[in-house]
Amino acid sequence: VHMTPATATKGRRRSLLTERGDAARDAAQRDLLRETLIAKGWNLTHTAEALSMGDASAVLRSIAALGLRDEYEHARGWIKVAV
Repeated sequence: VHMTPATATKGRRRSLLTERGDAARDAAQRDLLRETLIAKGWNLTHTAEALSMGDASAVLRSIAALGLRDEYEHARGWIKVAV
């Protein structure tokens, strides 16, 4: 995940353009990851393959970084999630 909106390197404030761009990128990544997880039945390995992410651990890191941990945990409670 990225720096807080009000901070950047060397204490400089990030521009609104940068903040909005980062937010849009994160939202697009979160949406694509969520859609792929659902399409693959929350199977982490298949999701990693579909998104060329390498392995299931990369998907887990992205789930955490993009704020999908609660939804992932909920899905794990309803279906058997394959790693």
